[in-house]
Order: sequence, then C-alpha cells, then structure tokens
Amino acid sequence: MRSLETLPVQLFSPIHSNHLNPRPELILLARVAEDLMHWLDCNWIVGLVRFGRDLQVACVMGERPNVQACIECVCDALRRSTSDRVLTLGERTQALPAIIARIGNVAGMEPLLAIGPRRAKGSYTERDMEMVRALCASVGVLLANPRLSEAMSAEVAETDRIRNEFETAQELQERFLPTVGPHVSGLEYHGRSQRCGCLGGDFFGFLHPNETELLMTLGKVAPVGAPAALLAAGLQATLRSRLENERDLGRIVRELNRMMWEVSPGDVFASLLCARIDPEQRRLEYVSAGQETAIVVRGRANRVDRLESSNAVLGLSLGSVYARHVVVFEPGDVLIAFTEGVADAAAPGNRPFLGAFPRMLGDVVNTTARDVASRVLDAVEMFSGRAAEDNDRTVTIIRSIGEAARGVRLESKSFAAAAA
Repeated sequence: MRSLETLPVQLFSPIHSNHLNPRPELILLARVAEDLMHWLDCNWIVGLVRFGRDLQVACVMGERPNVQACIECVCDALRRSTSDRVLTLGERTQALPAIIARIGNVAGMEPLLAIGPRRAKGSYTERDMEMVRALCASVGVLLANPRLSEAMSAEVAETDRIRNEFETAQELQERFLPTVGPHVSGLEYHGRSQRCGCLGGDFFGFLHPNETELLMTLGKVAPVGAPAALLAAGLQATLRSRLENERDLGRIVRELNRMMWEVSPGDVFASLLCARIDPEQRRLEYVSAGQETAIVVRGRANRVDRLESSNAVLGLSLGSVYARHVVVFEPGDVLIAFTEGVADAAAPGNRPFLGAFPRMLGDVVNTTARDVASRVLDAVEMFSGRAAEDNDRTVTIIRSIGEAARGVRLESKSFAAAAA
C-alpha cells in the first residue's frame, strides 16, 4: 500500500460529500454498503477502492472502526488470496473486518467492502456469505456496463436527495411538538407521539396563556403526505396565535375550519380537540371537531366520562358550527385524549384495543402524566403486536393534582360505556 486517502464523509454521495461529480461506481458502492449494514446487522462497513496497489477509502458506515488497522488487514488478506471474491476472516476483534468482499475490476478500479463483526454474538452464517457473494456478483455485472451503472447511480443519487429532503421535513415537523412545557399550578400534563414514518399526521400542543390556565390541542390531518404536513404546520401556527389572544374556543375552531375549507385539497381534512383547563375553577372547556376519543377518568367518583364530539372534521363544510362544552374537572381527575392510531388499533382477529384498554392501564389517577402516556403507547404496541406502521399514535394526558386521589383503576364496564 503506497497511499491512503480518507474522505471526511460518512456516506459518499452527492448529498453527503463535497464532491460535485463522484464516480458512479462510488455511489453504488456506498449504497451497497448501506444496505448490507441492515441485512447483515454488522457493526460497521468500510468501502474501499483499489487502483493497482493503491487503496482509497470511499465510505465509512456504522460505528467508525480503526480505519488504518482495517486497511492493513485488507491488504494482508488480498496478498494471501487473489482468486476468491469473498474472503471470510473468521472471528475478529471489533477493530478488524470479518469479511472482505471484492466486487470486481472496473476500468482498472476494484471496489471492495471490509465488513466488520456482527452486532450480536457469533459468526456470520453460510447464508450470510451466500448473500454477500450473490450481491457482489450482481453489482460487478452492473458496473461492467458503463451506461447502466451511470443510470443506476443517477437513480440512487436522486433517491438519496429525496430521502434527505424527507428526513429534513420530518425533523422540522417534530419541532412543532412540545418537549418541555410551562408549569401550571394544580396540573400535570404530558404528550407523546409515535410516527408511522410519513409526513403529516398527528400533532399536539400545550399553551399557558396565563398563570391559572392550560390550553391543550390534539389533532390529525389526513391523508398523510406533504400537503398534510404543510396543513398541520399551518394549523398549529394559527392555533398558537389565536389561542393566545382569543377566549372563545368555538370561534377559533370555526376560523380554522374556514381556513381548511379555503386552502386544503378536497380530500384532506383535519380532526381537532381544543381544551382549556382552569384548575382553580375546576373547569374543563373544550371544542371537538371530529376528534372522537377523549375521556375523563373521575378520581373521586370512580367512573369514566366521554367528551362529546362537536360536529364534523375541519374542512368538510364551510357552514359547520362547533359547539363549546364545559364540564367539571376536579382534583384527582385525569383527561386522556388520543388519535385514531390508538383508538383504532386492533390485535390479530380484529379485537379492538379499547376493549382491553382498562385492564392494560390499571390505576391512572395516581400515576404521573408521563407514565400514563407511556403506558398507553406501550399497551397499544403490545396489544396489536406491532409498532406504529400505518397510523401515527398520539396521546395527551392532563392530571388535576390539587388533592390526593384514591387508587382508582379503570373498569372495563365503565370504560366501555364511555367509549360507546
């Protein structure tokens, strides 16, 4: 080995590199390495390119190893064997590769992959080795055709660009969800959302317009996608500005409905629950626009009440009217609101989650809001047997903690009556 160039990038592609026109072979090499990281469940992969006796580093994936030690090991293995496409080096330390995969010589350039040890204990199986051999052979054939390799690399680069923009949009969307909220005397609250991987979907927020009140919003824009993401952001921004200056929740929701009617596509709608809680007045005021599932667990009365829905979802009709409701919210009461990703969850055989909800949550009155939110989402995943794949799952919890409450457990009978 006469020279070594280590590029200061994690992934060699037009998006993650300062190189304006990387060679197609390097783009494909990085993609192969990225896929193998998941398929083999390995700690790391180093993509290398050999020009005669020179080696250059094209990409480093996963937990960064000792690159110099890795290259020395590759050079030694290549000197010992020049015929095998895939070399198995057996049990290695975390710093050294367990597999060296040679993709093939392309116009004097030979791409290689130095594959680190598995994350789990044990060696790679023969099935793993066969997959690596087949993949290297396929990529080698692809790279032998310049026009085909250029077309494939262009498609990979475009896919990476779209994925990067999608991840950026998701990150921006997540920033609309509150992390740390203001303290409100007499109340404890928390919200959590599990994303299904799509743009748009669920949103929630908490506002503190004065020292004695808490405002909570929870909603969903559907169907998910870029338009839904933009509308969700617009709804949240509008809600924040209106709720800080307007007392009438019904008027605010009517204005939001008008905005949705005017700007949203015909097949995009939003559900919304907007609630104001004053613990000193023991008062819960709310407007629900198609947000069906919200309950209040009564700590003193040992029962469950359902909050009524007020008319249709936002954006369905310009003439929709949204009624305002007021209920008592006493010390020991707990408001639990969640979106359809929780309400519509089902186990194999279409057994509804809401039927098992009380048994799986137990005592919520004497449990912190953060823990109740975690219990709800954990229970949904345990009951349905899968993570949030098709729908976002969002839950908000508000507890009145003015006085100590009895140990109250949700009863299936009372909950079923409230949810009906």
